[in-house]
Amino acid sequence: MFKQPEALNVERHASLGLADQPNYSHAAEEILTPVFSGEAWQVAREYTLVFPNEVGLPLAILGYQQGVNAYLGNNGSWWGRYVPAHIRRYPFIAAPQQTDSGQQQFTVMIDISAPQLLEDAGQPLFEEGQPSKLLKEVQRVLANLQTDTQRTQLLVKQIDEAGLLVKQNLHIKVKEGKDKGLQGFRVIDQAAFRQCDGEALAALNKTGALDLIQAHLCSLTNLQDGLLAKKAAGKLGQNGVLEGPATLDELFNEGDDDFTFDFDS
Repeated sequence: MFKQPEALNVERHASLGLADQPNYSHAAEEILTPVFSGEAWQVAREYTLVFPNEVGLPLAILGYQQGVNAYLGNNGSWWGRYVPAHIRRYPFIAAPQQTDSGQQQFTVMIDISAPQLLEDAGQPLFEEGQPSKLLKEVQRVLANLQTDTQRTQLLVKQIDEAGLLVKQNLHIKVKEGKDKGLQGFRVIDQAAFRQCDGEALAALNKTGALDLIQAHLCSLTNLQDGLLAKKAAGKLGQNGVLEGPATLDELFNEGDDDFTFDFDS
């Protein structure tokens, strides 16, 4: 997503501004995006949340066709109600640095190729050689994301060490064309989770790992009735609104659609 990252520098970028209107075309080919623990429940409302095969940030599924983000609308708009933080922070990202004293700091990086960055237009990044109000807010957001990144990685590590993650493939059965599949991630082993004793659950609850688990489990319902599934099945109305059942057959349908998302057994 970041094609030409470089460190933001007042000497070189004094005239840069950020476009007023958001545009998410930079995420057109993203079918997975990292998720931070602080946004897990917002993500879980409309995306499917999974875990990577190695310890790292959880992932939200944005598409089922390689290189096609199903949440991207016309002219760079976004179909979902909530845009994941990793998508929203573009064209900015933090590059961690360690000082001589051992303290963690970061450098603000920009994708210099981003169409959101304008010469002598938009909201300025610098004013009289100093960070503008906008850039200060960007720095604050990036600092919070850095902190949340470290916390989220620890939570995933705790869940992993508790033996609750299992590799899984996502199978997509389509009405017309060849069935598709996604792989390379893990989900909560619900049988193992149900066997957790009180001490194990208390440990997961104390750190917030239990909350992340619950958000993940809740998000799995989006495999059948979320925006991604409805859009792929042709049941998405104007402006990304999910259409309800149109007939009694659909109202009492038990999920036997021609188009389905499901995990391989």
